[in-house]
Amino acid sequence: NNQFYGRKAMIKENFWGNTKEGKAAKKYILSNAKGMEVTLSDFGASILAVKVPDKTGALVDVLLGYDTLEEYTIIPAVLELMLEEMQTESEEQRL
Repeated sequence: NNQFYGRKAMIKENFWGNTKEGKAAKKYILSNAKGMEVTLSDFGASILAVKVPDKTGALVDVLLGYDTLEEYTIIPAVLELMLEEMQTESEEQRL
């Protein structure tokens, strides 16, 4: 875990997990002096979380997303299947 401090911001680097191919993925948490946090991953340049303080000061994640690296690896496969289906339907309609 590495931490980098700027004037009013901080970046934390953490290990997030390994892909099915064995490649390590990291996540980076960027935070500012007002308490906002954005979590990014080097796996597909994914935005994992956007946390902002609510009226009581508690951090609330306002981004819809997944919790694990494995869930993010499923997305490309699902999109590929959907595109193949759409292409097949389009070709069938031409005939």
